[in-house]
Amino acid sequence: MNNYDAFPQSPYARPATLRAALEERYNGEALRRLAQAVGAAGPTRKADLATAIARAVLGRDAGSRRTADLFARLTDIEKAAVAEALYDEDGTFDDARFRAKYGSVPLWSSPRGTREGTTLVGLFLMPGKFDREPDRPFIPADLATRLRTFVVEPRKEVLGCLDGPVAVNLDLPLAVVDTEQAATQEVFAVLRLVDMGKIQVSAQTRRPSAKGMAAIRELLVGGDFYPSEEKTHAWAHEIGPIRAFAWPVIVQAAGLASVAGSKLVLTAAGRRALVQPAAETLRHAWKKWVGTSIFDEFSRVDAIKGQSDRKRLTAVAGRREVIADALAQCPVGAWISIAELSRHMQATGNTFEVVHDPWKLYIGEMQYGSLGYDGSHGWGILQERYITALLFEYAATLGLVDVAYTAPEDARGDFRSMWGTDELGFLSRYDGLSCLRLNALGAFILGAVDSPDLATPSPAGGVIVLPNLDVAPAGDRFSPGDEAFLSTFCARRGEGFALDRATALAAIGHGHHASELTDFLAEACGDVLPDAARVFLDDLERRATMLSIAGHALLIECADPTLASRLASGTKTEHLCTLTESGTIIVPAESEAAFRRAVQALGYSVLSRAKGRG
Repeated sequence: MNNYDAFPQSPYARPATLRAALEERYNGEALRRLAQAVGAAGPTRKADLATAIARAVLGRDAGSRRTADLFARLTDIEKAAVAEALYDEDGTFDDARFRAKYGSVPLWSSPRGTREGTTLVGLFLMPGKFDREPDRPFIPADLATRLRTFVVEPRKEVLGCLDGPVAVNLDLPLAVVDTEQAATQEVFAVLRLVDMGKIQVSAQTRRPSAKGMAAIRELLVGGDFYPSEEKTHAWAHEIGPIRAFAWPVIVQAAGLASVAGSKLVLTAAGRRALVQPAAETLRHAWKKWVGTSIFDEFSRVDAIKGQSDRKRLTAVAGRREVIADALAQCPVGAWISIAELSRHMQATGNTFEVVHDPWKLYIGEMQYGSLGYDGSHGWGILQERYITALLFEYAATLGLVDVAYTAPEDARGDFRSMWGTDELGFLSRYDGLSCLRLNALGAFILGAVDSPDLATPSPAGGVIVLPNLDVAPAGDRFSPGDEAFLSTFCARRGEGFALDRATALAAIGHGHHASELTDFLAEACGDVLPDAARVFLDDLERRATMLSIAGHALLIECADPTLASRLASGTKTEHLCTLTESGTIIVPAESEAAFRRAVQALGYSVLSRAKGRG
């Protein structure tokens, strides 16, 4: 079966022969110019012109060199276009895909014979019908058979890698964040915060509240990607939280937490995740996220309005699957620019749509700011903005990719010509994402390897712990990673840090483990860790494990001491409750339903709230 066997599945039949294609797809004036180009001038009728041109291109028999001689006269970019169409699985020429791969497209003869002139490539690529979709330039079957005897397959598309991260705008400072260790620590910390009832969300949108995000921001390793800043003007376009926003939505999509009233609560799966390896939980969360429909990342590009009607946008799962496939093609440990990843996706046909009709989306005002206007709904505005939202806010938060980024302001200027953007500092809060690097955890999550092979967090630049518990850099300064880690557990002291019980216990209260600090310092200092530091760490471990939540319970006040004693000693209730010396009845949460049924059988009920006292 060859590429042209697929033609009957097209919306309409394409001509199978060069002669028929010339006659159908070109008018008389265009054919006369093509005839002059190949030395077939003479006939005047359209059908005769098409026959003469086809004979001049194909020759009189299969052994003719005429086709190869004409092909040799094409430019390099024209030869590449013919080769791409010849070996395309649909047997057609994809303009956008070719432009992404080669940087430009050839210009061939107008089918209407205008003054644009005549190019020889128009003899090999027949124009599509512009009034019908989808129809692309194609090569007729008889010409394709001849071309395959001497036209080699086009060069393979290659994803370009960088020697190191580079800013999308070289005038802006670049921040680099390794996400593996942060994600493996934060997933447990977030789940514990949920268990403590500290994450408030909207019951309708499932989005975290400002208070909920503030609670999460405190436990993030090194803080969120951008610092929290107050709006200086009402119209200011703020960046806002990224990881602090992502975590509450992720745990819901993964089925690890659910909404109860205005807060998140752990599900049974969430409780199991607390004792499972972090990498397994993160892989589960990513797989669930790819398929979820509870949230569309594009809604976070909030400068683009008109998204309230979700039917206007395409299915999110399909978009995520395309990007996940692109990530899986990235070599582990190599930096890749967002622009290159985006280009590679287009060049390989690994594409998607964000919106069914771009006229429904707008900036500022629907009539003038609609994205339906030319230049307002291209790949860079819609698809690439969605790609950066998914990668920066969700893939990076879950630890799949390390990221290099700048401030979003002035990072990308491709939207500046659009109506209504004059006062915008950026089109998307993710505009500063410059490069990414698929890491070992990401390779595991995407299924490329069977084990994440994660290393214990280790100091990148080395640190020294002094006998007075000060922590100083081994060199001139702390590495960004060391500084981010130490800021979680240690108190600031001058230019460095100090081991501090209150700060460390606060970190543990937010979901971190004392062992994280112990392992870090052991790796950093080894045998030279001072005795005072060892005593500090041992004491911290003891204090951190002294108190733990054994469960939740209902406290019941009983107005009659006799009844309280009866319940505490009754054969049907004694195993469901405990009576304190103060007369309060304690009922474990798992026994509450049974206790209420037993009490009701005795002729009593438990009020949901204590009576008010006058």
